[in-house]
Amino acid sequence: MNGLMNTQEKDGFTMNTTKHTTKKMACYCRVSTDKEEQLQSLEKQKEYFEKFASDNGYELYGIYADEGISGKQVKKRIKFQEMLEDARLKKFEVVAVKDISRFSRNTVDFLKVVRELKSIGVKVLFTNNNLCSTDSEFVLSVLVSIAQEESLKLSERVKFGKAINAKKGRVPNFVFGYNKVDTFTLEINEYEANTVRKMYELFLEEGYGTLKIAEYLNKNGVLTKKQQRANWYQKTVIDILRNPIYTGKIVNGKTEVTDFITEKRRVIDAKDHIVVERPELRIVSDEDYEKVQRILKERSKSFNLENKRESTKYPFSNLIKCADCGYTFRRRTRQYSKEGKVYKRWCCSIRNAKGKDACINKSVIDEDILLGHIREYLKELISTKESFIKLVIKEVEALVSDITRGIDLDESQLKKQYEELRKERKKYIKLYAKSSITEEELDECLLPVDKEIEKVKLQLAHIIDSTRITSSIGEEVRTYFKDIDKLLEVSKWSNMDLKQLIEEIQVSHTGDVKVKLKMLSEQGMPLTVPFNIDSP
Repeated sequence: MNGLMNTQEKDGFTMNTTKHTTKKMACYCRVSTDKEEQLQSLEKQKEYFEKFASDNGYELYGIYADEGISGKQVKKRIKFQEMLEDARLKKFEVVAVKDISRFSRNTVDFLKVVRELKSIGVKVLFTNNNLCSTDSEFVLSVLVSIAQEESLKLSERVKFGKAINAKKGRVPNFVFGYNKVDTFTLEINEYEANTVRKMYELFLEEGYGTLKIAEYLNKNGVLTKKQQRANWYQKTVIDILRNPIYTGKIVNGKTEVTDFITEKRRVIDAKDHIVVERPELRIVSDEDYEKVQRILKERSKSFNLENKRESTKYPFSNLIKCADCGYTFRRRTRQYSKEGKVYKRWCCSIRNAKGKDACINKSVIDEDILLGHIREYLKELISTKESFIKLVIKEVEALVSDITRGIDLDESQLKKQYEELRKERKKYIKLYAKSSITEEELDECLLPVDKEIEKVKLQLAHIIDSTRITSSIGEEVRTYFKDIDKLLEVSKWSNMDLKQLIEEIQVSHTGDVKVKLKMLSEQGMPLTVPFNIDSP
């Protein structure tokens, strides 16, 4: 040895330490529930790692700990993801974990993460297993597969236990109108039960809608299940009106887990639900319950198959679409004082109707601000008309040449492919609406499908008439500019005015607004114009 390097062996690991540098070590620990005994275990894991770093000559960079989180999916573990991000930034060279099962119970995730860390020079030490990420990948794979199998067996036992309890009439943990006594027993809470009866009375006899019922409850200071005032929402009212428990029926088995790792669920057909009669829990009659269900169903038909309301009442009716769930935006008005300004704002209709769990998009668009931005953009477009037309023709010609090169499909094949892609897109949106896939999974699924749809549309247009695509562009754009001139002369735009020029307006949960103009819609290539608008 040259005097600068010293070899030490501790706890089964051989490590090289220098006098000048000490490797930084991060530690990761996890408990799968937030029960007190498990959290105590987490504290012991932290103590263990502090001692391990000291005994092995490492500088302890930090401890990343996830509480109450399953090990089946790494993407759901916040601290785990934070640890990975810091590793990519080279903040430490070693990660210590007590056991492989604490790192991951998913073979695919485990190997993916270990390989990434190895590629950036970060070693993972599994202290209880006396292994590290540089050891045989086969051995590591076998051990994590065992951990995954144990997790699967546990999941199956839990699933079996839930099925048994469902048949015995397991009651919900938290349901308005009742107090929970034990796993199989509820008792009616008279204050809350009277509120449920009032909801039915307002809905059936007074003709109130679900949003108006929520407003009534808030105005009259009715307490929620959490003893809060003015905290009623339309979704909460809908959920209560749709719940058969108020007719004395405990319904279980509505969904089931189809993949224990991803925790994907499927909705079970109503005829296969587990229903247990509990007449002592009845608050409303079967007749009233069925009437409410029929009315709710009829009202839900106001959304057509494309998730749009058939309306032209307001400027943006049926024009603004949620980029996250696919539903149209709805108009809401607010006036904060009797003589004050009336604010006209648009928000995702499904989130507004069913709450934050139905859609992540909480963006709110001010009607007057959006109209102003569109008007200013169109004015600017007019001022640069000739140069804009030349630019559009040049870009579209290049686009057509690039995308349609080497097309070997006929028109009927492309039409069939287009319809299949549209069906696939609707399928993913329905899965997301049913919570069968996450928002991230929806984005991953839709991105390649949307790209393929645009490509097929252009290819189809090319096959039908390849020369018309570019030769008629100039003529269509000039006609479009004439329509813009006419529209700018109108001081107040109607829904029909806007629909002459605008194909669709998309708003995402990040607040990005994209306006698709109809300028080249006949060619299957509507222009997309981005607007950056601050939501009030």
